Amino acid sequence: MQTTTRIDSYADEVARLLRLPRRARAAALADLRGGLRAAALDLGAEGAVHSFGPPPATAERLEAEYGDPFRRSWLPFGLSPGTVGARARAAIDPTGPWFVPRVVGIGWDLNLGRLARALGLVGFDDLDGDVAAAISASTWRWALAAVSVPAGLAVVVATSGMSTMTAAPAHRPLFGPADRWASPSEAFAPAVLFAVAAQGLALTALWPRFDLPLKLALVGFGSAGAAMALSAAIMTRWFGHAPGIWSLLALAAGAVGAAYLIGAIVRTGRDRVLDC
Repeated sequence: MQTTTRIDSYADEVARLLRLPRRARAAALADLRGGLRAAALDLGAEGAVHSFGPPPATAERLEAEYGDPFRRSWLPFGLSPGTVGARARAAIDPTGPWFVPRVVGIGWDLNLGRLARALGLVGFDDLDGDVAAAISASTWRWALAAVSVPAGLAVVVATSGMSTMTAAPAHRPLFGPADRWASPSEAFAPAVLFAVAAQGLALTALWPRFDLPLKLALVGFGSAGAAMALSAAIMTRWFGHAPGIWSLLALAAGAVGAAYLIGAIVRTGRDRVLDC
């Protein structure tokens, strides 16, 4: 009874703050209550409520997700700058679904927070304010270096290829070797762009006013992007006859690597909180 009462009171408080159409509001609250009850099985009612954060923040996330008229379509898209922050936080939420609407663009993104939880790297309530305050600046600099190394290597490999190759693979099917070759500058351009974007995301995570979930999202996507850039540069430079499926495997490896980086960052703060 106490569990039900605590969850319902939290959901009612969120409901008072929601500004959604009737159907979207009902769906958002139903999913919220379901997520709270699932979290309460492991954390108890109070811990579950605490893991979801303050009601205003929860209401903001629900509005960003359920206020998108294309959320229930087969292929969601997000192009509004006002929803970027909420979508990025959803993509790092340990309590959320495996796939969430893409932060920017059309389609779905893997929820790196859910992957990190499945790998035992973070818990339901590890992204709270206490953990965030306990993560030192040196930890964030170390995380930036973890993104910078593969991103820098991608640029080095691409530069080497552009200076020595006369043609490079520019497109490859899923189950076959490259079927189109182009100038090295054109072929290596995606790897360089991914590397620069990954580095930019990681640098943005150092902005002190961002909360922990948003910082982790930026670092996580930066890490995955750097891994993709390095993989693309290596395949373009040396493995023109390799099947395209290796790119998907590299993408999966990059996601796992990003989840481990997120887990390492969170663990440094969590350990300090537990030691206090």
